Amino acid sequence: NSNFTGSGIINFTTEFTTLGTTSSCLSAKSQTVTTPTGTNWNINLSSLANNTIHILNVSGATLSALTGFEVSGASSTKILVINVNASGTYTMPVINQNSLSQAPYILWNFYNATTLSISRLVGSLLAPSANVTKPTGANNIDGQVVALSYTQLSGETHINSFNSSLSCTSCTATGGTIAASQTKCSPANPNLFTSSASGSVSAGTLSY
Repeated sequence: NSNFTGSGIINFTTEFTTLGTTSSCLSAKSQTVTTPTGTNWNINLSSLANNTIHILNVSGATLSALTGFEVSGASSTKILVINVNASGTYTMPVINQNSLSQAPYILWNFYNATTLSISRLVGSLLAPSANVTKPTGANNIDGQVVALSYTQLSGETHINSFNSSLSCTSCTATGGTIAASQTKCSPANPNLFTSSASGSVSAGTLSY
């Protein structure tokens, strides 16, 4: 047996814990895009703000009723996170997804699924609590997969790497005492907060 040492090696236990925390944090974010109508959805981010995580919150039941899901206008500074509330066991139906150029800027966050079957996906999958299977007869996943386990029985997984910097932090959302190191959620009324540090509160601004 040979022993290998090196620097800069990923600590998978630490990183997976971080990804799980990020998944949970993202799941609590308020929606920022308009939910389309009908069963063939097109999410267009073109007119939305840059340097922002754009959120779409959707239930597993709603997702199961769709026939198409396309994304346009996304970029490395304008990413889309799709929080899917599909607790326990969930099978995602085969939905037409052809926005391959948008794949690096889409993250599907199945934050509470524990057993997940996916036949087709454009974008990266974050399912830190789920045993994920790509079943027999499945199409391809165009993105990265983060899961408790991953079994591929059919199709291919194309490494279309997530191409953005994504972080998520918890913050004081409704009011109370806020310290200098804390972050105020938006939207929130600054007048509902008091500071434990010296400073002032004015309409729209909380400053120290």
